[in-house]
Amino acid sequence: MPGGMGAAGYSLPAQTRTSAAAITSLVCGLLMCIPFATGVIALLTGIIGIGATSNPAVKGRGMAISGIILGLLSLILWGLCGGGIYAWYQGSKNERAFTKTYITDLAANNIDQCAQHSTSRIPRTN
Repeated sequence: MPGGMGAAGYSLPAQTRTSAAAITSLVCGLLMCIPFATGVIALLTGIIGIGATSNPAVKGRGMAISGIILGLLSLILWGLCGGGIYAWYQGSKNERAFTKTYITDLAANNIDQCAQHSTSRIPRTN
């Protein structure tokens, strides 16, 4: 069987394998529920997987591309989520300061100051 010939004289097809980096990229891309880490891993292994699939014996280019797209989507969505939380936290500084003052005055039984600082007057009952 010289020259890659089978028992009947037919040539055998070239052995192909799927890139492990492409598979890793797709799996990490699908795990978008874990913030940041899987998106970065999907992106990096997808790039490695595309490089590996330039060899005709290595398959998985579609998985690598899908992993890159899902990794980027994951990074964008988690970035927007983190940015939204940060903006909400920064925007609520005045409300948190008011609440702290109000609760401190209320705990010290300074009802008049609570009523003075609040936007809606609290009716006083004796």
